[in-house]
Amino acid sequence: MKYFDEYIEYRLLDFKYLPPGNSLLIDQMCEEGKIPAKNVCVSLSEDLVSRWEEKLRLLHMSKREYIEKVLIASLQRVEEMEDRINPFEFYKMKKVDA
Repeated sequence: MKYFDEYIEYRLLDFKYLPPGNSLLIDQMCEEGKIPAKNVCVSLSEDLVSRWEEKLRLLHMSKREYIEKVLIASLQRVEEMEDRINPFEFYKMKKVDA
């Protein structure tokens, strides 16, 4: 049953996250300038990029798709931590009575 369960989970997640051609279409539209987008360019170590590209091939993901998903997930985490920690607690302006 393990393989059956894994396969069904794969198919369900594939349906949920990758509507047919959606990622490729978004990549193409970004490249053609049809979607407002900003280029994010960074220099990374060759070893890190090699590992990353290996995983991208395994996952059948584009660099854009991977970066977008990682940014969304990490921003959500930071926002959750920010709400919990309230880093600006001591920097808020006090209301002045008129």
